[in-house]
Amino acid sequence: LYAAFSPCNAVLYGDEQFGAQPDGAFWAFHSAGVSVVNPDTCKITRSYTNDNEGSFLPSSWSDGVYMEGLEGSGEEAKTKGMVLINSGVTLTDGHVNPDGGTGEVFVFSADPNDES
Repeated sequence: LYAAFSPCNAVLYGDEQFGAQPDGAFWAFHSAGVSVVNPDTCKITRSYTNDNEGSFLPSSWSDGVYMEGLEGSGEEAKTKGMVLINSGVTLTDGHVNPDGGTGEVFVFSADPNDES
């Protein structure tokens, strides 16, 4: 809903040409969770293994996207980056997948100071 009410930018196919952005990061979605990697040092700067409720993250992922939206208004407005990605694990609740079954959508803040 956040993106529906504010202007946003999203990464599109072909945007990998912008991969060398200063202070950029590489997000690795793997069977043990999510790791944020500094592309200059190849070191992991953040890892997530559990969601906000303490449950383990899925062991597979699909169809992720990076988006930015404005938070606040006027001179106080700042850009907030988010990573949205589908769980590759079929559940009994969540949204319906075109290939059948259901899954869960996860949203991660791209702000390194945001622990949520």
